[in-house]
Amino acid sequence: MNLLYLMLMIQNTLFLKWLTIFVSIIIVTLILWNTYNFFVLFKIEERAKMEIIASAQKELASNKDLNASTALPLAILENNSNIPLILVDENGVISSWENLDSIKAQDPDYLQEQLEIMKSENTPIAVPYTKNKMNYVYYRNSDLLNRLTYYPIALILILGLFLTVIYMMFTSSKIAEQKKLWKARHDVYYSVKALGNDMKVYSTDVCVPISRLVECISWAEKEVQKLGLTAPMGTGLRAPMVGHVGDGNFHSIVLYDPDDEEKQKKIRQYSDDLINKALELEGTITGEHGIGLQKKHYLLREHPDNVPVMKSIKRSLDVNNIMNPGKIFDLN
Repeated sequence: MNLLYLMLMIQNTLFLKWLTIFVSIIIVTLILWNTYNFFVLFKIEERAKMEIIASAQKELASNKDLNASTALPLAILENNSNIPLILVDENGVISSWENLDSIKAQDPDYLQEQLEIMKSENTPIAVPYTKNKMNYVYYRNSDLLNRLTYYPIALILILGLFLTVIYMMFTSSKIAEQKKLWKARHDVYYSVKALGNDMKVYSTDVCVPISRLVECISWAEKEVQKLGLTAPMGTGLRAPMVGHVGDGNFHSIVLYDPDDEEKQKKIRQYSDDLINKALELEGTITGEHGIGLQKKHYLLREHPDNVPVMKSIKRSLDVNNIMNPGKIFDLN
């Protein structure tokens, strides 16, 4: 029950993780979209403002009536205090500028550099002074508009930092949950042993294809009932089974009295039958614990063609047979 709870908790945690990431991306996407729309709208409004300024310049330049009022065009021109602009004649010669560094603007190279920046940022506005004379207003984005261009980048960096924190948080949580699962798995031995005093524990070890795992476990459960390999003290518990079944490997853990020879015979019979069943289901005689001394004859049955090759390698590397003699197979 505890293992099931842990597995459900891990699934819920993973779901929460991906839900948080998904919601965060949606929110940031919406903010970026709104920022982009605001940027485009702001740029359009700046363009409209510059067209009004260009019209004011045209009005002043084409006004030949000395008695006419020029208050409005002048007010429009004076109102522009934040958008840098350069007025260029039809020959490309800079005739005037506004809202640039007054000291640096004394340098023609600086003005030319600013003109190139303006050309790259915005399309110029034509100002026809007369039929044969055309000037052009080039302008740069305002400081506010330029700051807006960095806002999405900052937002993406914040999102990246946020997702990194989430990833680290859930990764550490996932590792802790994995450790809990592994602890539960490793504590099974001691949990079973605690069911009886002065008892020993026998663990089987077979591995079958995932597609045959249910069949093998069902068969093993029935065999346990048939042989009466139940836990002591009238608990009614059969031999517990545990495994990392993702690879088809599972263990039956049986408690037994070392002085009860009859039960030991049943355990041996059960282990042998389980191994035979695993081979019948195209599995292997061990998934984790190894061959050792007790499964040597089964190895010959499972891999009759490979054992002679293994013996040849053993003889080549261990001429005197001093490394784990008698384990896995007998050389003699």
